[in-house]
Amino acid sequence: QRILALAIKSSDQARIRGKEELIAKKKAAGEKNPQKLSDEDEKELGDNPWREARISTVPLDVAVLLARKTRYKSSGGIYFKLAPAETDIYDALATTGRGDLPEGQVPLFYFEELVLSPRTSSSEKDSSGTDIKVSPVYFRKSELLNEYKKQFGKDADYPALKVTELSAVVAEMTRPGETNEDIKSVYFMAPEGSEQAVKECINKGGKEDSFKFGERIVVL
Repeated sequence: QRILALAIKSSDQARIRGKEELIAKKKAAGEKNPQKLSDEDEKELGDNPWREARISTVPLDVAVLLARKTRYKSSGGIYFKLAPAETDIYDALATTGRGDLPEGQVPLFYFEELVLSPRTSSSEKDSSGTDIKVSPVYFRKSELLNEYKKQFGKDADYPALKVTELSAVVAEMTRPGETNEDIKSVYFMAPEGSEQAVKECINKGGKEDSFKFGERIVVL
């Protein structure tokens, strides 16, 4: 929502600047009523294409795939970027002490001590025969802290907060022949409200697909 709002605002501002420049040219040309714009003038300024845009939703694996493929391969000018929320960037930088987060990186928060119940059943075991536990990583620091308090009590002290990065974790998980049991147990915790947001996006989009591979939309 914030990215679309920013795009709408940016396009509106560009249109305002274009209108001011057009009026200035009319004044310089000596027109009697430079404030009045003709149909041709309005056509030249154009409409804000982002006002008719809609927010679509895709699964995390598709989002990562799109970002990786368009970053390292020729994509005909189409570019996808993973963009974390500003609060998540602030929390990550405050935790790591770094001054900035490189573009396209998405921070993930976790406690090494925090594990959740098995994803499927107790019959799912690792190579040593031990029941697999989920090692959750969170997109929101606040949700990680809340889950820890649920498990260990509101008076429990937090362990050392760890921060990793989405693309780095995915790279490890998809590495051919990966045998690290810790990596296998990593589980991405969708931010609270995501499921409801997906339903709203689908309802607004109707029967239109959120994204189609092999098709591109060009905004001029």
